[in-house]
Amino acid sequence: QALAGKVEEKETALRQLKEANSMTPGCMQAS
Repeated sequence: QALAGKVEEKETALRQLKEANSMTPGCMQAS
């Protein structure tokens, strides 16, 4: 169950990262 929690954390972090990237055009171009 701890493993599933870590996966969920990672997915949440990735989602937040994508949202942050979509708000900053500079980041989108860099990646």
